[in-house]
Amino acid sequence: MQQTIHITLYERQHRNELLNLSYYSHWTHKHLDWYKTGQWIDRDDGIIYLAWQGEILVGYIALSLPLHGASWVRLLGIRDNCVPRPIVKQLWTAAEAHGLRLGVNRFAILMVTHWLAAYVGDLGFDYLEDIVTLNRSSHVLPPEPTSPVKIYSANSDDLPDIVRVDHLAFRPPWQMTQQDLWQAFRISASATVAILDDEVVGYQISTRNRALGHLARLAVMPNRQGKRVGSMLLYELLSKFDRRGIKSVTVNTQISNESSHRLYSHYGFQHNGFDLAVWQKDIEL
Repeated sequence: MQQTIHITLYERQHRNELLNLSYYSHWTHKHLDWYKTGQWIDRDDGIIYLAWQGEILVGYIALSLPLHGASWVRLLGIRDNCVPRPIVKQLWTAAEAHGLRLGVNRFAILMVTHWLAAYVGDLGFDYLEDIVTLNRSSHVLPPEPTSPVKIYSANSDDLPDIVRVDHLAFRPPWQMTQQDLWQAFRISASATVAILDDEVVGYQISTRNRALGHLARLAVMPNRQGKRVGSMLLYELLSKFDRRGIKSVTVNTQISNESSHRLYSHYGFQHNGFDLAVWQKDIEL
């Protein structure tokens, strides 16, 4: 007879078991942005639950702590020889209740793996939209934009302003915490801020993997739209990458973000067909 599943909060003593299951299970979901799995669970600021059959770890789920009422499913995994559906259901019931106690009214999942799509509908999630990947391999840049905006290399002192811009430019669940933005800044190949009237009005953070560049984050204050802030940030970044011999650059954006598509299209980015679905669950508190 199959043993009953029981759910517990994650404790540090189970770190290696969680990591082993996350590395070797086929049924694995990881959406950690700039973190490795061990780094993320060691932060001690997430919502993590474990599923057990007897003494055997058969599943886990991790949600980010709420930011302005929104939380992402960051990790979810099920042991290979188990039936996923009942374990996913019980893990979600525990994690959702925890999130609700903390004031979460919007849960989101970026479908980085296809297997999870078979289960999230049962949990009350609905398909929202796709995140699309754009790629630029052109060697020719458009002319430098004319703008009073000045671009400077970012440093750690700029982080509060970067967070302010980020939270004004994006709505939940797309905003980043200061800790997440610091992690992105820490591993970046390029991080710059846009200054207008002595104020930080935009920023970009990009990474590099050998000859491939990736624009990880670009944000502009809404009340500074039309000043070519995004164009200046992007032109400076692509010029820097070109000087370093990086000719291929990618970026992800929401399919519904028409302004970003216009900007990236102007600089030669094209849709490469690598799309990821976003599912969302909204709750009235």
